[in-house]
Amino acid sequence: MFIIQQGKVKITKIMENKEVLLAVLKEGDVFGEMALLDNKPRSASAISYGEAKLMAVNKDNFKTMISSQPQLVTKIITLLAERTWVVYRQLINLQISNNTGRTYDMLLVQLEKNKIQIKSNQPYTFEFGPKELINMVGLNAEEGKEIIKEIFQNKKFQLADDKISVKDLDEIKKMAEYYMKMELLEKKRKEKHQSY
Repeated sequence: MFIIQQGKVKITKIMENKEVLLAVLKEGDVFGEMALLDNKPRSASAISYGEAKLMAVNKDNFKTMISSQPQLVTKIITLLAERTWVVYRQLINLQISNNTGRTYDMLLVQLEKNKIQIKSNQPYTFEFGPKELINMVGLNAEEGKEIIKEIFQNKKFQLADDKISVKDLDEIKKMAEYYMKMELLEKKRKEKHQSY
């Protein structure tokens, strides 16, 4: 298990020959805990996002840490619960057939994951840029280029220091909900058409 003491680490996984960005972790975050808990091979890759300083914890150290720091158990249980929720949300995201809708929804997932309250006219800058967002959604570079172009046509979005910035957080929620609603309408239309 690794505890990030400085810097950032991105967690990626190759799915259908595409690198999918699962998370960008920062100081204080933990990764690799499952290897200590279930002795199974790693299911994703961790890549330093610039310079990073990590503390490695092996199985013996982990047992000692749990005995001397019971709050660590609470932190790991909370972490596992949050990661389970993120996987559930990502599965919902994968069911959205419209790539633009999936991209807006992924922005919403990131806000929810980081417990950012969505308020009208509240600006926000994400810790990632367009390339990372496209990797999170699991699109190839060509598909991603078109989606990013479409999103940045919305004047509430801009690029600031190679990071995605939005002038109004409520816009993300509205757009994600719009595409989800369109997805449901299309599904109902197809079901109705098939029943004839």
